[in-house]
Amino acid sequence: MTPVVRKMNLSDLELALEWAQAEGWGPGKGDVAAFFAADPDGFWALELDGEMVASLSAVGSRVASISWASTSCGQIIGRPA
Repeated sequence: MTPVVRKMNLSDLELALEWAQAEGWGPGKGDVAAFFAADPDGFWALELDGEMVASLSAVGSRVASISWASTSCGQIIGRPA
């Protein structure tokens, strides 16, 4: 049971959104899609035995002539028990 950290894909993100909704969070699917489009490298999954068990995002937004103007951290959630 070796933990693996990897980038998320859109289906991973949909699963994390399902977890969030099950916990009563109100993530906007359109908002998350926009963040993923802006910085697809900012979404990370933790896997155990090939199954995603947690997620987190750290998404930056770019502005002309500035490397990163701001960063938003979120979607930090573990698979419900």
